[in-house]
Amino acid sequence: MKIIRPDYIFSYWIFIWYILYILKFAHNSPKFALIVGIIENLFVMFTMIHKNIKAHCIIFFIINIFIKVLPLLSIINDKILQKDIYATVILFLSYNIWLYINKTNLIRIYYLINSKNYRSPISFYLINIFDKYF
Repeated sequence: MKIIRPDYIFSYWIFIWYILYILKFAHNSPKFALIVGIIENLFVMFTMIHKNIKAHCIIFFIINIFIKVLPLLSIINDKILQKDIYATVILFLSYNIWLYINKTNLIRIYYLINSKNYRSPISFYLINIFDKYF
Protein backbone atom coordinates (compact mmCIF):
# COMPACT_ATOMS: atom_id res chain seq x y z
CA MET A 1 0.00 0.00 0.00
CA LYS A 2 1.36 3.42 -0.97
CA ILE A 3 0.62 6.78 0.61
CA ILE A 4 -0.34 9.82 -1.45
CA ARG A 5 1.66 12.87 -0.50
CA PRO A 6 -0.46 15.11 1.77
CA ASP A 7 0.24 18.19 -0.36
CA TYR A 8 -1.44 16.41 -3.29
CA ILE A 9 -4.80 16.26 -1.49
CA PHE A 10 -6.86 19.41 -1.94
CA SER A 11 -9.02 18.61 1.09
CA TYR A 12 -5.97 19.08 3.29
CA TRP A 13 -5.38 22.50 1.73
CA ILE A 14 -8.95 23.47 2.59
CA PHE A 15 -8.59 22.13 6.13
CA ILE A 16 -5.41 24.15 6.67
CA TRP A 17 -7.28 27.21 5.39
CA TYR A 18 -10.05 26.47 7.90
CA ILE A 19 -7.53 26.23 10.76
CA LEU A 20 -5.91 29.51 9.69
CA TYR A 21 -9.36 31.11 9.52
CA ILE A 22 -10.35 29.91 13.00
CA LEU A 23 -7.01 31.17 14.36
CA LYS A 24 -7.68 34.55 12.65
CA PHE A 25 -4.68 34.27 10.30
CA ALA A 26 -6.96 34.10 7.24
CA HIS A 27 -9.72 36.63 6.63
CA ASN A 28 -11.72 34.84 3.93
CA SER A 29 -14.15 32.18 5.10
CA PRO A 30 -13.53 28.64 3.78
CA LYS A 31 -17.28 27.88 3.99
CA PHE A 32 -17.77 27.83 0.21
CA ALA A 33 -14.72 25.59 -0.27
CA LEU A 34 -15.98 23.20 2.43
CA ILE A 35 -19.41 22.95 0.79
CA VAL A 36 -17.93 22.33 -2.66
CA GLY A 37 -15.51 19.81 -1.10
CA ILE A 38 -18.33 17.90 0.55
CA ILE A 39 -20.26 17.73 -2.73
CA GLU A 40 -17.15 16.53 -4.59
CA ASN A 41 -16.46 13.95 -1.87
CA LEU A 42 -19.92 12.49 -2.35
CA PHE A 43 -18.98 11.75 -5.97
CA VAL A 44 -15.69 10.19 -4.80
CA MET A 45 -17.58 8.01 -2.31
CA PHE A 46 -20.01 6.82 -4.98
CA THR A 47 -17.02 5.95 -7.17
CA MET A 48 -15.45 3.98 -4.32
CA ILE A 49 -18.70 2.11 -3.74
CA HIS A 50 -18.99 1.40 -7.46
CA LYS A 51 -15.39 0.10 -7.52
CA ASN A 52 -16.16 -2.02 -4.46
CA ILE A 53 -13.66 -0.29 -2.17
CA LYS A 54 -16.13 -0.21 0.72
CA ALA A 55 -13.64 -0.38 3.61
CA HIS A 56 -11.74 2.55 2.14
CA CYS A 57 -15.04 4.36 1.63
CA ILE A 58 -15.95 4.07 5.32
CA ILE A 59 -12.58 5.49 6.39
CA PHE A 60 -12.91 8.22 3.74
CA PHE A 61 -16.35 9.10 5.14
CA ILE A 62 -15.07 9.27 8.74
CA ILE A 63 -12.12 11.46 7.77
CA ASN A 64 -14.35 13.85 5.85
CA ILE A 65 -16.69 14.20 8.81
CA PHE A 66 -13.71 15.56 10.76
CA ILE A 67 -12.01 17.66 8.08
CA LYS A 68 -15.08 19.01 6.27
CA VAL A 69 -18.45 18.49 7.98
CA LEU A 70 -17.46 19.49 11.53
CA PRO A 71 -15.49 22.53 10.30
CA LEU A 72 -18.46 23.55 8.14
CA LEU A 73 -20.83 23.23 11.09
CA SER A 74 -18.53 25.43 13.19
CA ILE A 75 -18.78 28.28 10.63
CA ILE A 76 -22.28 27.56 9.33
CA ASN A 77 -23.44 31.10 10.20
CA ASP A 78 -20.75 32.76 8.05
CA LYS A 79 -22.15 34.37 4.95
CA ILE A 80 -20.50 33.31 1.72
CA LEU A 81 -19.12 36.48 0.19
CA GLN A 82 -17.85 36.95 -3.33
CA LYS A 83 -14.30 37.38 -1.97
CA ASP A 84 -14.60 33.91 -0.34
CA ILE A 85 -15.50 32.38 -3.70
CA TYR A 86 -12.54 34.17 -5.31
CA ALA A 87 -10.28 32.90 -2.51
CA THR A 88 -11.50 29.35 -3.19
CA VAL A 89 -10.76 29.71 -6.91
CA ILE A 90 -7.29 31.14 -6.19
CA LEU A 91 -6.55 28.31 -3.76
CA PHE A 92 -7.71 25.73 -6.32
CA LEU A 93 -5.57 27.32 -9.06
CA SER A 94 -2.58 27.41 -6.70
CA TYR A 95 -3.15 23.75 -5.89
CA ASN A 96 -3.21 22.83 -9.59
CA ILE A 97 -0.05 24.84 -10.23
CA TRP A 98 1.57 22.98 -7.32
CA LEU A 99 0.56 19.66 -8.88
CA TYR A 100 1.94 20.77 -12.26
CA ILE A 101 5.25 21.81 -10.68
CA ASN A 102 5.41 18.34 -9.13
CA LYS A 103 4.71 16.69 -12.48
CA THR A 104 1.25 15.40 -11.68
CA ASN A 105 -2.31 16.60 -12.12
CA LEU A 106 -5.75 16.51 -10.57
CA ILE A 107 -6.97 13.60 -12.68
CA ARG A 108 -4.00 11.43 -11.70
CA ILE A 109 -4.53 12.24 -8.01
CA TYR A 110 -8.26 11.49 -8.33
CA TYR A 111 -7.47 8.04 -9.76
CA LEU A 112 -4.94 7.35 -7.00
CA ILE A 113 -7.47 8.26 -4.31
CA ASN A 114 -9.98 5.90 -5.93
CA SER A 115 -7.59 2.99 -6.29
CA LYS A 116 -7.09 0.05 -3.96
CA ASN A 117 -3.30 0.56 -3.91
CA TYR A 118 -3.07 4.13 -2.61
CA ARG A 119 -4.29 5.86 0.51
CA SER A 120 -4.25 9.38 1.84
CA PRO A 121 -1.93 9.76 4.85
CA ILE A 122 -4.81 9.91 7.35
CA SER A 123 -6.68 6.94 5.85
CA PHE A 124 -3.46 4.89 5.72
CA TYR A 125 -2.89 5.35 9.45
CA LEU A 126 -6.54 4.81 10.38
CA ILE A 127 -6.68 1.57 8.38
CA ASN A 128 -3.52 0.38 10.11
CA ILE A 129 -5.03 1.18 13.52
CA PHE A 130 -8.29 -0.62 12.66
CA ASP A 131 -6.38 -3.63 11.33
CA LYS A 132 -4.25 -3.80 14.45
CA TYR A 133 -6.99 -3.44 17.05
CA PHE A 134 -10.20 -4.70 15.42
